[in-house]
Amino acid sequence: MSPRQPSATPSDESEADSGEAPLLARRVAIFALTTGAICLVFIVAHAGILTTHASGLPIPAPFSPVRGFHLGLMIALLAIAAFLWSGERSARVSRALDVVATSGIVVFSAALIPALSLAIRPDLEFALACSLTLAVRAAFVPSTVRRTAALGVLGLVALMTGTAVAAFGPRGAEGPLLPVAAVAVSGLWMTCSLGACVAVTKVSYGLRRSVERAAELGQYTLGEKIGEGGMGAVYHARHAMLRRETAIKLLPPDRAGVRALARFEREVQATSALAHPNTITIYDYGRTPDGSFYYAMEYVDGPDLQALVEAAGPLPPGRAIHLLRQIAEALAEAHAHGLVHRDIKPANVLVAERGGRHDFVKVVDFGLVKEEAGSAAASQSAAAGGITGTPHYMSPEAVVDPLRVDARSDLYSLGALAYFLLTGTTVFDGATAMEVCVKQVHADVPGLRDRARTPIPDALEALVLACLAKKPEDRPASAAALADALAALATRGTDTSWTDEDARAWWRANAGTPVKRRATGDVSPFSRTVAIDLAQRREPAELGS
Repeated sequence: MSPRQPSATPSDESEADSGEAPLLARRVAIFALTTGAICLVFIVAHAGILTTHASGLPIPAPFSPVRGFHLGLMIALLAIAAFLWSGERSARVSRALDVVATSGIVVFSAALIPALSLAIRPDLEFALACSLTLAVRAAFVPSTVRRTAALGVLGLVALMTGTAVAAFGPRGAEGPLLPVAAVAVSGLWMTCSLGACVAVTKVSYGLRRSVERAAELGQYTLGEKIGEGGMGAVYHARHAMLRRETAIKLLPPDRAGVRALARFEREVQATSALAHPNTITIYDYGRTPDGSFYYAMEYVDGPDLQALVEAAGPLPPGRAIHLLRQIAEALAEAHAHGLVHRDIKPANVLVAERGGRHDFVKVVDFGLVKEEAGSAAASQSAAAGGITGTPHYMSPEAVVDPLRVDARSDLYSLGALAYFLLTGTTVFDGATAMEVCVKQVHADVPGLRDRARTPIPDALEALVLACLAKKPEDRPASAAALADALAALATRGTDTSWTDEDARAWWRANAGTPVKRRATGDVSPFSRTVAIDLAQRREPAELGS
């Protein structure tokens, strides 16, 4: 991954649309709302305080140009704020409204100067109004220095023009200063304000760009966090050159111990060696200057199976078979490479649209992947003193003897996943993670028909229960054999079939259903990947006591 070229300075850099539109819309709305509130203050002041207490001063009439200006400006600014708050607006629209609001205030302020008596020095009053407008804008609106300077110069020219027209016109003699002095003073006010606002913009925009650069990993720019687990956080990201959406898994330095780094590197190498279309694709990996390890993978814009079932309910048998077959085929490739996933669960299976196909599965998070039992790496993992997995989907041998974990353990987890898809509930539940693990070892599996809302074909129930057999040798011979069995089931009838047209029709009919991948913090503690200390684990004979 090549290093990113140094960015241009804030004054020369143009703002990018990607990711900034919501922020820009909010900031311009706040700017419009603030300046509108200032207009309201002056309307109230002219109508009340000045009229009551400033006897002898030339107070504007009830319907004077000044009050009309403030009222019209306030309405326009509040309308802009309401428009920006009412929905999603593009960055281009927000910038246009920013320019309209700012230039409108300064230009109309300058245009009012010739209409007022110079005895009350409207040039200074409106110089203050324009300065305040530019200052508020510099504080709230993300902007380049060039744009702030352009709007400031517009205000300077407009104010000096309005002052000159008033000072050198027929009513210029009403003012206490010479015409040239009046123009010079108003110009000086605006020049100083312009310089201050440009400085504020340069600092604030520069800080913003520094924060953005700090969120960059080589050619990738991080966006929102989309998940977090024991092996780090996952962020939505974008490739700077290819404009390709990407997911970045990041392991911060504070988690980067020797074992964590070895596990993280093993995950990257194991996943990148797999080429099945139903396995997540790894693009790249590396290390940031601050010591964080990361890898980039394809971004899947779709829910995981946990979110899908919780939003739509248990799946019909045909759809469950369709999804399970894809997972089994992905596992078959991993097992052929001597790799065991060890954390198959609904949250680690994403569903999306790929190449026009709906309900396309992507198996993710090979963070617990290990070599087949008996290898040196497997022995070291078990000897470390604990087991890691998700209690609701762990096989009995993963609880009792991690050294026995092999490809058939993934088949048990896939059976537990199938149970969840068809019934909407986990096979076993309990008050603690250890209680769930005890049931995985000793409790009988409740029948699917006792919990399912729709009829389950006999052959499908038998296949799921076979996957959930306590003894590994009683389960299907392999993931490939399981995939073949699921394929055979899919052809038996309409209740076990699920075509791409069925999937397309379902997603079209449920377009308004909020099916989103959930944040990690929303998941039940026992649905997460957890570590169990083997030193505190009782012997198998004691687990059932």
